[in-house]
Amino acid sequence: MAVYFKNSYKSDGAALPLSVKNVGFQQCTPGYRWGAGVRDHYLIHYVVSGRGTFTAAGRAFPVRAGEVFLVWPNVVVSYEADTESPWEYYWLGFSGPDAAALLARTDLRPDAPVLHIDFGRTFQRYITAIYEARGQSAWSRTQMLGYAYLLLGKLIEGREGPEDRGDVIDRAAAYIENNYAEPITVDDIATFAGVSRSWLYRGFMQRFGRSPTALLRETRLKTARTLLRGTTMHISEIAWSVGYPDALYFSRVFAASEGCSPSVYRAGQEHT
Repeated sequence: MAVYFKNSYKSDGAALPLSVKNVGFQQCTPGYRWGAGVRDHYLIHYVVSGRGTFTAAGRAFPVRAGEVFLVWPNVVVSYEADTESPWEYYWLGFSGPDAAALLARTDLRPDAPVLHIDFGRTFQRYITAIYEARGQSAWSRTQMLGYAYLLLGKLIEGREGPEDRGDVIDRAAAYIENNYAEPITVDDIATFAGVSRSWLYRGFMQRFGRSPTALLRETRLKTARTLLRGTTMHISEIAWSVGYPDALYFSRVFAASEGCSPSVYRAGQEHT
């Protein structure tokens, strides 16, 4: 005897870059239908078993197990389970500024809203995790949001073309800006950017007119000068704060750049 069920949760949709609107899973009855109507958010379904038909803007698309179909906001749609082999599906409704930008990186399009995926079990796990985290607390919203990003990330994975050279260099420069306080190396920067040391060097020279090592040093020393001018921190504390665990080495690097030791630099600033 067939067992039909529906588990669903609807959120109040707080304003976030990506908001979960609803989530759930359902074994549909034969011929079960939604619509025709419109949604005010994106709604993606993954068909676990069975089959059905998704109709968008007057065009019908057959959907089988292993495929997803996507509803776009404000598009007239309907979807109907097969009468002999009704589908079971998992779904996620979402909205927010990030939604359109992320979906634009997938293979789903308004004229091609059905896609076969090879990570169905992962899709189900993420939907289940979102459903289990359901609620209006900050913890629940954060958990749901995290799994929603992971799910969309799987749709994007492997579908992006090669990055622009400038994008790679910008990402590497941002890595320096965000991690200069750690004892990072050029190898760390190249690994993060996914390129070789030599490629990174050429890219930095073309973009910034200086090497990755030079930019890292300049970023560290810029912060060091600010700390020397505006705080009473000990020199060793400043050295640690800008990625130089060895205070003596920091002093040598600083002197080579500024023409004086950190202590002398600080004293000179105090008398200007």
